[in-house]
Amino acid sequence: MAAMKALPHRTLHRAQDDKGIVEVIEDGVTRTLYFGSRAKQSCMLLDNPQVLVLSYTQAMTAALLFKPAPRKVLLLGLGGGSLACFLHHHFPDCQILAVEQRATVVETARDFFAVPTDERLRIHTDSALDFLASQRETFDLILVDLFSATGMDGELEEAAFFAHCRERLAPGGVLSVNLWASRPSVCRQHIKRLNQACDGQILELPLGDCGNLIALGLTQSFPVRRLDTLKPTAEALFQRFGIDYPGYLDRLRRRNRFRLRFLFGR
Repeated sequence: MAAMKALPHRTLHRAQDDKGIVEVIEDGVTRTLYFGSRAKQSCMLLDNPQVLVLSYTQAMTAALLFKPAPRKVLLLGLGGGSLACFLHHHFPDCQILAVEQRATVVETARDFFAVPTDERLRIHTDSALDFLASQRETFDLILVDLFSATGMDGELEEAAFFAHCRERLAPGGVLSVNLWASRPSVCRQHIKRLNQACDGQILELPLGDCGNLIALGLTQSFPVRRLDTLKPTAEALFQRFGIDYPGYLDRLRRRNRFRLRFLFGR
């Protein structure tokens, strides 16, 4: 069989605002969003836009292990709208609110990444911190993916950021935060603040194929023995979405076994 030829890349869109470059590149199979560096901010399959291509976006949905049927979701950071498209497609009864500070990013997501335009997905242009501080609405899931071209957004450095996130969670809700483990000292500071905001009820989900780490903040205590009860949920989610939730559950157990024993007992 003849070897497949590499598909040529082409730039579909390039814009600039006061925070930098926004660029869309396509290779015939995928369309990818960049913010002026080699780091992929979002990636979409051209023939299946609702599929989560990047491993970190898949891992952020590990929050579904604890809340498998969310009715209200807050996305802090839109990017190309990968998570918004996934949730909108698979959860028809779910209301989604996305907050994105850069109007240029919102326009790009709408024009190039098949972001839905119906009433189930609202997009609010504002800083995440200002939005959180001004709202009283609560959510079943809050997914935080705030990155610039060079790393995590400075909003996560604000002392009140994770406390505001925790306040916006409904009872039983889950906070899922994408962190950059490639800068260990910064990542540890974020984990410390998240731990304080969630009264120690956090779980770490490391990713082996990239420099990201997903942190989950829970609103209810979850004894370590109950992780095994999530196996049927993990398998059902795998069958539904084709994402390795059983693997996430195993990583959560191994990474957090001492933390959970200390916090919640055996």
